[in-house]
Amino acid sequence: NLHITEINDAPFFNPILDITQNEDFGNLLINVASNISDVEDADTLLTLQYVLNDTTIISIDINNVTSEVNFTSIANQSSSTQVNLSVWDSGWLQDSTTFELIVTSINDAPWANGTLDNFTTNEDTGNLDNVILVSDFNTNWSDVEDTTPTTYELVKSTNTSTSCWFDVSNNFNCSTIANASGIDYYTISLNDSGGLSVVYDWQITVTAVN
Repeated sequence: NLHITEINDAPFFNPILDITQNEDFGNLLINVASNISDVEDADTLLTLQYVLNDTTIISIDINNVTSEVNFTSIANQSSSTQVNLSVWDSGWLQDSTTFELIVTSINDAPWANGTLDNFTTNEDTGNLDNVILVSDFNTNWSDVEDTTPTTYELVKSTNTSTSCWFDVSNNFNCSTIANASGIDYYTISLNDSGGLSVVYDWQITVTAVN
């Protein structure tokens, strides 16, 4: 008699192509049920595992019931990481696929840490140097990519008693207009290297004197 002894066949993992996502993509859910197979075991008896070579960019969760792999971005991180997914059968044979998950950097918008202090002066004071220091602008501004603003802009003014401008060091200077008093309003934009900005409203009060 010829007796044929059954042996366990290894499962198969059809390769997964490289994946590209933008920074802060949130969650990416892929179902690998169509990628895995085994001669003896149904998909529900197969076990998925992963090896992630850089855990600072993404995290991974696996649902072995549904054969779903969930990739979660880590805030403000970009780069690429190698992902190895393996499938194991009930006899502890396995197959695996390795691919790159690439997280593309995107520019994050800056935000305000606070407000700019308004300013008061008397009529006919003349030049007012460094009414707002560049260090005050920088203190009230934050960004993921840039430590300080790339450009400092005066974008709007409603003024009858002062004239204001940025100097070459990005300090904000003003000068009173002769015999004029009132409240002047200025809108200032602090911009990052990607062209995104934080806008501040600021006012200067010129008090009338006899």
